[in-house]
Amino acid sequence: MRKSELLSKIPEKMPDHNTARIIRASGESVLMIILPEWIKQDPKEKRGWVDRHGLVHFCWKWGYLTYYPTGKIWTQEGFAWLDGRSRLTVDNFDKKSQDAIGHFTGRLPTPTSIEYFEQETSWRLKNKYQQNKQKRINELMKTVPNLPKDFRKCCIEKLGRKKRINMKLFQPWQNGYISRMFWVERIDEDVRVTEICRAYMHDSITAQWKKWYYGERYYKVGHQQTFWDRKGDSVITVLPNRYYIYDNLDDLNISPAVRSCMRIMEGITDPEMITILADRSPEYEKIIKIGLTRLAADIYSQDTATKMASRLKCLPKDQLQRLIKVNGSEKTWELLKIFPKITDENLKTFNKIKSTVKAKDILKFCEDDGLNLNHLFTLWKKTGGIKMETLTKYNDYLRMAEDLGCDIHDEIIYRDKKWRQRHDVYLEELNRQREEKQKEVQDAIKEKWKGIKRDYDRNTKLFGWKKNGYCIIVPKSAAEINKEGRLQHHCVGAQNDYKNRMATRQSYIVFLRKAENPEKPYYTIECNTSRVIQFYAAYDRQPDKEKVKKILDSWMKQVKKNFAKEKKMEEACAMSHKEHMRQLVAAV
Repeated sequence: MRKSELLSKIPEKMPDHNTARIIRASGESVLMIILPEWIKQDPKEKRGWVDRHGLVHFCWKWGYLTYYPTGKIWTQEGFAWLDGRSRLTVDNFDKKSQDAIGHFTGRLPTPTSIEYFEQETSWRLKNKYQQNKQKRINELMKTVPNLPKDFRKCCIEKLGRKKRINMKLFQPWQNGYISRMFWVERIDEDVRVTEICRAYMHDSITAQWKKWYYGERYYKVGHQQTFWDRKGDSVITVLPNRYYIYDNLDDLNISPAVRSCMRIMEGITDPEMITILADRSPEYEKIIKIGLTRLAADIYSQDTATKMASRLKCLPKDQLQRLIKVNGSEKTWELLKIFPKITDENLKTFNKIKSTVKAKDILKFCEDDGLNLNHLFTLWKKTGGIKMETLTKYNDYLRMAEDLGCDIHDEIIYRDKKWRQRHDVYLEELNRQREEKQKEVQDAIKEKWKGIKRDYDRNTKLFGWKKNGYCIIVPKSAAEINKEGRLQHHCVGAQNDYKNRMATRQSYIVFLRKAENPEKPYYTIECNTSRVIQFYAAYDRQPDKEKVKKILDSWMKQVKKNFAKEKKMEEACAMSHKEHMRQLVAAV
């Protein structure tokens, strides 16, 4: 729409009242609204309505504009913005103007009808923009080379007996390259391939990639797949970080070193990261070539590669060979640095640990406590295996032994095969000692955790529950939590943090019981307003774990609803109080 044409339609003398007329401009019908004394509301100004000046607003099927004659300024403000900051009503327009508004918008002649019309205009513009954009993307996708004839066969070979893998294909495209990403899935007896993403590069394959487009349909590839430049309606939310590759690398303009690194690291990490690091960092290439592919997969920058290479140089040759032999990770390197006497068998066991948290916990026993990891590995294997539950309970055992004055560096303590039984005995003793101290300072304790007793009725409404033969019991006081910890032989009563958090509403302790015997402890639960943080039965065990988890999931759905109701009630009370105060002030 030409602004000059719209300007020519504005009368030389502005009318003295609000006016709406249908005009013709650029071959289209346009609704021209003249507001000679449009009044803008300034909330910071005590007088309320200020900034009086006229304006002319135009709207048509494909857009709208506002013109301020005083300053000769054009803006793209919609009528909703103008109406929301003025005192416009249907009474502000004469009959002829009301008829014009009604005829043009097809609705009742009110300012709101103009707003609705312009909302539809915005939707039409957005829809047209989306359609044009999709058309441009589709045209761009047609320029992509066809898949190699043996690509599906290669995918099936790489998949083998696995249920799913990620594949990546590099192809020359226009003045650069295209990286194509695929899911390869085994569904029943069929193998299905989905093209999930395309990335374009106009320069070298070892540069940063740009122009990403995401697949929108499952089990479609090539020209059958549709793409968009946002993940919104795509088949993925997060791109995978490990890929197998279609080996056409000899046909691409990349160095032999980069090709070699990509083939070695296939299925371990993202090939695009390899192309960048292997091209720019000789240290990264050396790390891969000596066989430390797992360590290389954790490197995401040139600086990290340089630092890791210097760390490996500082490692004695025999330790470096051991690290290479097991294809160690960064945590394995740390283990050899902290405790070089680790046996080959234990080194392999540690290197198989995928959890970073578990690896860190094991290293702490050696680095912080100075214990012999060979002895610990032997002990753990004989007393429950190297699991997070074992590590957590063993750490609790050592800490409680320290609290009771034992020397944890003494082999009698830290190599005790009966450490699990000792854990329970130490826990009983610590609970007993704490209870004795609590009796001495009973009044102080009640004052400290009085929030638990104060919130009992509220917590019962929020957390109380009974269904399918189970019920949730809310403790009335800190004493009931202590009793639960003593009967269940776990640390919920011994650790004051649980009671502190409940008294301050940071988290809550409740008891899951069987409805047929609600007095008998079954599971102790720590939760907040949206999820279960942890749940354990006697001796920190989890019998019928999956069944209990389903019960707690059902319970938490009700808890979330209860908290939502509470929040609404609080907001309603706050609004009611605010309105009451406003009325009191008005009365004064």
